[in-house]
Amino acid sequence: MVRERASRTLFYPHPPYGRDWNPLYHLSHLCDTFIFVDLLRNGDQENRRRIRQELQNIHTRTPVGNGLACAGPVEDVNLGQMWFENGVPGRGLGNQPYQILSDEAARMRAQEGWGLVANLTRTIGDIRRPLKVLYLRAGGVTAYLRLFHAQRCAPRAICFRQAGPTGREFTDRNGLFARAVHAQPERAKTDYLLAWDECPDFQGWTWNRHFMSFHCWHAKDRTTPDYLGAWLPVTGLVRRGHCGVSEGFTCTFDNPNSRRKVVLVKGRLQPGNVIEGDEAVVIPQQLDGAGWHGDLHRIVLHIDRNRRRRRPHTDFVRDLKSPLSTILEQITAICEQRGIHAVASIGIGFEDEAPALRQWLSQNGTPLKLTIYCPTDGDFLSLAGMLH
Repeated sequence: MVRERASRTLFYPHPPYGRDWNPLYHLSHLCDTFIFVDLLRNGDQENRRRIRQELQNIHTRTPVGNGLACAGPVEDVNLGQMWFENGVPGRGLGNQPYQILSDEAARMRAQEGWGLVANLTRTIGDIRRPLKVLYLRAGGVTAYLRLFHAQRCAPRAICFRQAGPTGREFTDRNGLFARAVHAQPERAKTDYLLAWDECPDFQGWTWNRHFMSFHCWHAKDRTTPDYLGAWLPVTGLVRRGHCGVSEGFTCTFDNPNSRRKVVLVKGRLQPGNVIEGDEAVVIPQQLDGAGWHGDLHRIVLHIDRNRRRRRPHTDFVRDLKSPLSTILEQITAICEQRGIHAVASIGIGFEDEAPALRQWLSQNGTPLKLTIYCPTDGDFLSLAGMLH
Protein backbone atom coordinates (compact mmCIF):
# COMPACT_ATOMS: atom_id res chain seq x y z
CA MET A 1 0.00 0.00 0.00
CA VAL A 2 2.76 2.45 0.94
CA ARG A 3 4.56 2.23 -2.39
CA GLU A 4 1.38 2.88 -4.40
CA ARG A 5 0.50 5.92 -2.27
CA ALA A 6 4.02 7.31 -1.69
CA SER A 7 3.58 10.27 -4.05
CA ARG A 8 0.70 11.51 -1.85
CA THR A 9 2.16 10.53 1.55
CA LEU A 10 3.40 12.63 4.47
CA PHE A 11 5.87 10.84 6.77
CA TYR A 12 5.98 12.19 10.34
CA PRO A 13 8.63 10.57 12.59
CA HIS A 14 8.26 11.04 16.34
CA PRO A 15 5.16 13.27 16.60
CA PRO A 16 4.35 14.57 20.11
CA TYR A 17 2.53 11.51 21.46
CA GLY A 18 -0.67 11.72 19.44
CA ARG A 19 -1.26 15.41 20.06
CA ASP A 20 -0.27 16.93 16.74
CA TRP A 21 -2.90 16.27 14.08
CA ASN A 22 -2.14 19.54 12.25
CA PRO A 23 -0.98 17.91 8.98
CA LEU A 24 -4.44 16.40 8.49
CA TYR A 25 -6.13 19.79 8.16
CA HIS A 26 -3.25 21.90 6.83
CA LEU A 27 -1.99 19.62 4.05
CA SER A 28 -4.90 17.53 2.76
CA HIS A 29 -4.55 19.32 -0.61
CA LEU A 30 -1.01 17.96 -0.98
CA CYS A 31 -1.27 14.54 0.71
CA ASP A 32 -3.97 11.94 1.32
CA THR A 33 -1.91 9.42 3.33
CA PHE A 34 -0.30 10.34 6.65
CA ILE A 35 2.17 8.03 8.41
CA PHE A 36 2.89 8.90 12.05
CA VAL A 37 5.78 6.91 13.50
CA ASP A 38 6.16 7.15 17.25
CA LEU A 39 8.28 5.20 19.74
CA LEU A 40 6.10 6.58 22.55
CA ARG A 41 7.36 5.99 26.06
CA ASN A 42 6.66 2.28 25.81
CA GLY A 43 4.61 -0.02 23.65
CA ASP A 44 1.92 -0.91 26.17
CA GLN A 45 -1.73 -1.40 25.37
CA GLU A 46 -2.72 1.83 27.14
CA ASN A 47 -0.91 3.90 24.49
CA ARG A 48 -2.49 1.84 21.75
CA ARG A 49 -5.96 2.38 23.26
CA ARG A 50 -5.34 6.13 23.63
CA ILE A 51 -4.22 6.64 20.01
CA ARG A 52 -7.16 4.57 18.77
CA GLN A 53 -9.50 6.79 20.78
CA GLU A 54 -7.83 9.94 19.44
CA LEU A 55 -8.43 8.80 15.85
CA GLN A 56 -12.00 7.69 16.49
CA ASN A 57 -12.79 11.08 18.06
CA ILE A 58 -10.68 13.20 15.71
CA HIS A 59 -13.69 15.50 15.10
CA THR A 60 -13.30 16.73 18.69
CA ARG A 61 -9.51 17.05 18.58
CA THR A 62 -8.97 19.80 15.98
CA PRO A 63 -10.23 23.35 15.29
CA VAL A 64 -12.06 22.20 12.13
CA GLY A 65 -14.56 20.06 14.08
CA ASN A 66 -16.65 17.86 11.78
CA GLY A 67 -14.52 19.07 8.88
CA LEU A 68 -12.22 16.17 9.86
CA ALA A 69 -13.94 12.98 10.97
CA CYS A 70 -13.29 9.25 11.25
CA ALA A 71 -15.03 7.33 8.46
CA GLY A 72 -15.01 3.82 9.97
CA PRO A 73 -13.43 1.61 12.62
CA VAL A 74 -9.77 2.06 13.52
CA GLU A 75 -8.13 -1.26 12.70
CA ASP A 76 -4.93 -2.99 13.78
CA VAL A 77 -1.96 -3.34 11.45
CA ASN A 78 0.33 -6.36 11.41
CA LEU A 79 3.55 -4.40 11.78
CA GLY A 80 5.77 -7.46 11.52
CA GLN A 81 4.29 -8.37 8.14
CA MET A 82 4.56 -4.79 6.93
CA TRP A 83 8.19 -4.60 8.02
CA PHE A 84 9.41 -7.76 6.32
CA GLU A 85 7.44 -7.77 3.07
CA ASN A 86 9.22 -4.74 1.68
CA GLY A 87 12.59 -6.11 0.67
CA VAL A 88 16.00 -5.42 2.20
CA PRO A 89 16.49 -1.85 3.49
CA GLY A 90 19.78 -0.08 4.10
CA ARG A 91 21.46 -1.09 0.85
CA GLY A 92 24.35 1.26 0.10
CA LEU A 93 24.34 2.97 3.50
CA GLY A 94 27.06 0.95 5.27
CA ASN A 95 26.69 -1.28 8.34
CA GLN A 96 24.83 1.18 10.57
CA PRO A 97 21.32 0.34 9.29
CA TYR A 98 21.68 -3.33 10.10
CA GLN A 99 22.30 -2.73 13.82
CA ILE A 100 19.27 -0.43 13.97
CA LEU A 101 17.12 -2.95 12.11
CA SER A 102 18.37 -5.75 14.37
CA ASP A 103 17.33 -3.76 17.45
CA GLU A 104 13.92 -3.16 15.89
CA ALA A 105 13.51 -6.86 15.12
CA ALA A 106 14.19 -7.63 18.79
CA ARG A 107 11.39 -5.25 19.78
CA MET A 108 9.09 -6.94 17.30
CA ARG A 109 9.85 -10.36 18.81
CA ALA A 110 9.04 -8.89 22.22
CA GLN A 111 5.71 -7.74 20.71
CA GLU A 112 6.42 -4.10 21.55
CA GLY A 113 5.59 -2.86 18.06
CA TRP A 114 2.06 -2.20 16.88
CA GLY A 115 0.18 -0.23 14.25
CA LEU A 116 -3.23 1.30 13.65
CA VAL A 117 -4.90 2.37 10.42
CA ALA A 118 -7.85 4.76 10.11
CA ASN A 119 -9.86 6.17 7.23
CA LEU A 120 -10.80 9.82 7.71
CA THR A 121 -12.79 12.35 5.70
CA ARG A 122 -11.73 15.98 5.32
CA THR A 123 -14.76 18.10 4.35
CA ILE A 124 -14.27 21.65 3.03
CA GLY A 125 -17.24 23.41 1.51
CA ASP A 126 -18.67 21.03 -1.08
CA ILE A 127 -15.47 18.95 -1.30
CA ARG A 128 -14.90 15.68 0.61
CA ARG A 129 -11.35 14.31 0.66
CA PRO A 130 -10.74 10.71 1.82
CA LEU A 131 -7.59 10.43 3.98
CA LYS A 132 -5.75 7.40 5.33
CA VAL A 133 -3.77 7.54 8.58
CA LEU A 134 -1.19 4.96 9.68
CA TYR A 135 0.01 5.29 13.28
CA LEU A 136 2.98 3.01 13.94
CA ARG A 137 4.70 2.30 17.23
CA ALA A 138 8.23 2.06 15.85
CA GLY A 139 11.48 3.96 15.34
CA GLY A 140 11.40 6.76 12.74
CA VAL A 141 14.66 5.80 11.03
CA THR A 142 13.68 2.13 10.92
CA ALA A 143 10.27 2.92 9.46
CA TYR A 144 11.74 5.09 6.72
CA LEU A 145 14.29 2.43 5.78
CA ARG A 146 11.68 -0.33 5.62
CA LEU A 147 8.75 1.52 4.09
CA PHE A 148 10.54 3.76 1.58
CA HIS A 149 14.28 3.13 1.16
CA ALA A 150 13.81 -0.63 0.68
CA GLN A 151 11.29 0.00 -2.10
CA ARG A 152 13.21 2.85 -3.71
CA CYS A 153 10.32 5.25 -3.29
CA ALA A 154 9.86 8.34 -1.14
CA PRO A 155 7.04 10.17 0.64
CA ARG A 156 5.92 13.44 -0.90
CA ALA A 157 6.61 15.27 2.37
CA ILE A 158 8.55 14.65 5.59
CA CYS A 159 7.61 16.49 8.78
CA PHE A 160 10.37 17.48 11.22
CA ARG A 161 8.06 19.18 13.72
CA GLN A 162 10.07 17.65 16.59
CA ALA A 163 13.43 18.39 14.94
CA GLY A 164 14.70 20.50 17.82
CA PRO A 165 16.62 19.54 20.94
CA THR A 166 15.98 15.80 20.42
CA GLY A 167 15.73 15.62 16.63
CA ARG A 168 19.36 15.57 15.47
CA GLU A 169 19.12 11.94 14.37
CA PHE A 170 16.77 13.18 11.61
CA THR A 171 18.17 16.59 10.68
CA ASP A 172 21.94 15.94 10.79
CA ARG A 173 23.01 15.90 7.13
CA ASN A 174 25.61 13.22 7.85
CA GLY A 175 23.23 11.04 9.85
CA LEU A 176 21.70 7.81 8.61
CA PHE A 177 18.21 9.27 8.06
CA ALA A 178 19.45 12.19 5.94
CA ARG A 179 21.71 9.90 3.89
CA ALA A 180 18.80 7.53 3.25
CA VAL A 181 16.56 10.41 2.13
CA HIS A 182 19.24 11.81 -0.21
CA ALA A 183 20.07 8.35 -1.57
CA GLN A 184 16.64 7.90 -3.16
CA PRO A 185 16.67 7.96 -6.98
CA GLU A 186 15.96 11.32 -8.60
CA ARG A 187 12.58 10.16 -9.89
CA ALA A 188 11.50 9.38 -6.32
CA LYS A 189 12.79 12.35 -4.33
CA THR A 190 10.68 13.87 -1.56
CA ASP A 191 9.15 17.20 -2.65
CA TYR A 192 8.75 18.95 0.71
CA LEU A 193 10.31 19.10 4.16
CA LEU A 194 8.17 20.52 6.94
CA ALA A 195 10.37 22.19 9.54
CA TRP A 196 11.26 25.35 11.36
CA ASP A 197 12.41 27.91 8.81
CA GLU A 198 15.38 28.92 10.96
CA CYS A 199 16.44 25.44 12.03
CA PRO A 200 20.27 25.43 11.59
CA ASP A 201 20.49 21.65 11.28
CA PHE A 202 19.34 21.67 7.65
CA GLN A 203 22.61 23.02 6.28
CA GLY A 204 23.71 20.75 3.47
CA TRP A 205 20.21 19.55 2.60
CA THR A 206 19.06 20.23 -0.96
CA TRP A 207 15.57 21.30 0.18
CA ASN A 208 16.25 24.97 0.70
CA ARG A 209 13.50 27.10 -0.87
CA HIS A 210 10.88 28.42 1.55
CA PHE A 211 7.53 27.39 0.06
CA MET A 212 4.83 27.88 2.71
CA SER A 213 4.39 29.14 6.29
CA PHE A 214 1.79 27.99 8.78
CA HIS A 215 0.55 30.84 10.97
CA CYS A 216 -1.90 28.55 12.80
CA TRP A 217 0.06 25.38 13.43
CA HIS A 218 -1.30 24.74 16.91
CA ALA A 219 1.42 23.26 19.11
CA LYS A 220 0.20 23.71 22.66
CA ASP A 221 0.59 20.40 24.47
CA ARG A 222 2.51 18.97 27.36
CA THR A 223 5.41 17.89 25.13
CA THR A 224 6.04 21.34 23.62
CA PRO A 225 9.23 22.99 24.96
CA ASP A 226 8.46 26.21 26.83
CA TYR A 227 10.46 28.38 24.44
CA LEU A 228 8.10 27.49 21.57
CA GLY A 229 5.03 28.85 23.34
CA ALA A 230 1.57 27.98 22.10
CA TRP A 231 2.19 28.74 18.41
CA LEU A 232 4.80 27.89 15.81
CA PRO A 233 4.79 30.90 13.44
CA VAL A 234 8.10 29.84 11.83
CA THR A 235 6.94 26.37 10.87
CA GLY A 236 6.97 26.03 7.10
CA LEU A 237 7.46 23.88 4.05
CA VAL A 238 10.71 24.01 2.16
CA ARG A 239 10.75 22.68 -1.36
CA ARG A 240 13.37 21.27 -3.66
CA GLY A 241 13.97 22.92 -7.05
CA HIS A 242 10.95 25.22 -7.15
CA CYS A 243 11.09 28.24 -9.49
CA GLY A 244 8.77 30.49 -7.48
CA VAL A 245 6.02 33.06 -8.06
CA SER A 246 7.18 36.65 -8.70
CA GLU A 247 6.62 39.17 -5.91
CA GLY A 248 3.59 41.33 -6.68
CA PHE A 249 2.09 38.83 -9.14
CA THR A 250 -1.71 39.17 -9.19
CA CYS A 251 -4.49 36.77 -10.19
CA THR A 252 -8.20 37.69 -10.35
CA PHE A 253 -11.10 35.23 -10.13
CA ASP A 254 -14.81 35.96 -10.51
CA ASN A 255 -17.99 33.97 -10.87
CA PRO A 256 -20.56 34.62 -13.64
CA ASN A 257 -23.40 33.79 -11.23
CA SER A 258 -22.43 36.34 -8.58
CA ARG A 259 -20.92 39.82 -8.45
CA ARG A 260 -18.11 38.75 -6.15
CA LYS A 261 -14.44 38.82 -7.06
CA VAL A 262 -11.35 37.32 -5.40
CA VAL A 263 -7.92 38.82 -6.10
CA LEU A 264 -4.75 36.96 -5.06
CA VAL A 265 -1.56 39.00 -4.61
CA LYS A 266 1.87 37.44 -4.03
CA GLY A 267 3.29 39.50 -1.17
CA ARG A 268 2.62 40.70 2.36
CA LEU A 269 -0.25 42.96 3.36
CA GLN A 270 1.29 46.22 4.60
CA PRO A 271 -0.01 49.80 4.98
CA GLY A 272 1.92 50.92 1.89
CA ASN A 273 0.53 48.36 -0.58
CA VAL A 274 -3.23 48.41 0.05
CA ILE A 275 -4.94 48.73 -3.33
CA GLU A 276 -6.84 51.96 -3.96
CA GLY A 277 -10.54 51.41 -3.37
CA ASP A 278 -10.17 48.92 -0.53
CA GLU A 279 -12.28 50.05 2.40
CA ALA A 280 -11.15 47.57 5.08
CA VAL A 281 -8.22 45.34 6.00
CA VAL A 282 -8.30 41.96 7.78
CA ILE A 283 -5.17 41.79 9.92
CA PRO A 284 -3.82 39.85 12.90
CA GLN A 285 -3.67 41.45 16.31
CA GLN A 286 0.07 42.19 16.10
CA LEU A 287 -0.43 44.39 12.99
CA ASP A 288 -3.26 46.42 14.50
CA GLY A 289 -1.03 49.41 15.25
CA ALA A 290 1.06 49.28 12.06
CA GLY A 291 0.08 52.73 10.73
CA TRP A 292 -2.98 51.97 8.59
CA HIS A 293 -4.74 54.90 6.92
CA GLY A 294 -7.21 56.53 9.29
CA ASP A 295 -10.24 55.98 7.03
CA LEU A 296 -9.45 52.28 6.56
CA HIS A 297 -11.69 50.01 8.63
CA ARG A 298 -9.76 47.34 10.50
CA ILE A 299 -11.08 43.82 11.06
CA VAL A 300 -8.72 42.35 13.64
CA LEU A 301 -8.22 38.60 14.04
CA HIS A 302 -7.45 38.04 17.69
CA ILE A 303 -6.40 35.15 19.90
CA ASP A 304 -6.74 36.65 23.36
CA ARG A 305 -10.26 37.97 24.00
CA ASN A 306 -8.97 40.00 26.98
CA ARG A 307 -6.61 42.12 24.84
CA ARG A 308 -9.34 43.70 22.70
CA ARG A 309 -9.63 47.49 22.93
CA ARG A 310 -12.74 49.23 21.62
CA ARG A 311 -11.99 52.12 19.24
CA PRO A 312 -13.36 53.69 16.03
CA HIS A 313 -13.11 51.93 12.65
CA THR A 314 -12.31 48.57 14.29
CA ASP A 315 -14.12 45.24 14.59
CA PHE A 316 -12.82 41.98 16.02
CA VAL A 317 -13.11 38.46 14.62
CA ARG A 318 -12.31 35.35 16.62
CA ASP A 319 -10.00 33.97 15.65
CA LEU A 320 -6.87 33.03 13.71
CA LYS A 321 -7.30 29.28 14.17
CA SER A 322 -10.89 29.01 12.91
CA PRO A 323 -11.88 27.33 9.62
CA LEU A 324 -11.94 29.64 6.59
CA SER A 325 -15.73 29.36 6.19
CA THR A 326 -16.25 30.57 9.78
CA ILE A 327 -13.94 33.57 9.34
CA LEU A 328 -15.57 34.49 5.99
CA GLU A 329 -19.03 34.39 7.60
CA GLN A 330 -17.88 36.82 10.30
CA ILE A 331 -16.18 39.15 7.78
CA THR A 332 -19.30 39.09 5.59
CA ALA A 333 -21.53 40.00 8.55
CA ILE A 334 -19.29 42.95 9.46
CA CYS A 335 -19.17 44.19 5.85
CA GLU A 336 -22.96 44.01 5.54
CA GLN A 337 -23.37 45.92 8.79
CA ARG A 338 -20.78 48.59 7.88
CA GLY A 339 -21.58 48.86 4.17
CA ILE A 340 -18.07 47.75 3.14
CA HIS A 341 -17.65 46.48 -0.45
CA ALA A 342 -13.88 45.91 -0.85
CA VAL A 343 -11.60 44.17 1.67
CA ALA A 344 -7.86 43.40 1.70
CA SER A 345 -6.81 40.47 3.89
CA ILE A 346 -3.89 38.44 5.10
CA GLY A 347 -4.11 34.70 4.47
CA ILE A 348 -6.92 33.30 6.62
CA GLY A 349 -8.12 29.83 7.51
CA PHE A 350 -6.04 26.72 6.88
CA GLU A 351 -3.87 26.07 3.85
CA ASP A 352 -6.05 23.27 2.39
CA GLU A 353 -9.29 25.29 2.45
CA ALA A 354 -9.45 26.78 -1.06
CA PRO A 355 -12.79 24.97 -1.74
CA ALA A 356 -14.40 27.10 1.00
CA LEU A 357 -13.17 30.25 -0.75
CA ARG A 358 -14.50 28.99 -4.08
CA GLN A 359 -17.88 28.35 -2.46
CA TRP A 360 -17.90 31.86 -0.96
CA LEU A 361 -17.07 33.31 -4.39
CA SER A 362 -20.18 31.70 -5.89
CA GLN A 363 -22.49 33.36 -3.35
CA ASN A 364 -24.05 36.83 -3.46
CA GLY A 365 -23.54 39.54 -0.86
CA THR A 366 -20.92 41.93 0.43
CA PRO A 367 -18.04 42.36 0.25
CA LEU A 368 -17.99 42.34 -3.54
CA LYS A 369 -14.18 42.14 -3.71
CA LEU A 370 -11.80 40.23 -1.43
CA THR A 371 -8.06 40.70 -1.99
CA ILE A 372 -5.90 38.08 -0.26
CA TYR A 373 -2.18 38.70 0.19
CA CYS A 374 -0.10 35.51 0.04
CA PRO A 375 3.45 35.93 1.41
CA THR A 376 4.75 32.59 0.09
CA ASP A 377 4.50 30.59 -3.13
CA GLY A 378 2.64 27.78 -1.37
CA ASP A 379 -0.04 30.10 -0.02
CA PHE A 380 -0.60 31.59 -3.50
CA LEU A 381 -0.59 28.32 -5.44
CA SER A 382 -2.82 26.47 -2.96
CA LEU A 383 -5.58 29.03 -3.48
CA ALA A 384 -5.01 29.69 -7.19
CA GLY A 385 -5.03 25.99 -8.09
CA MET A 386 -8.48 25.41 -6.60
CA LEU A 387 -10.05 28.65 -7.82
CA HIS A 388 -9.32 27.96 -11.50
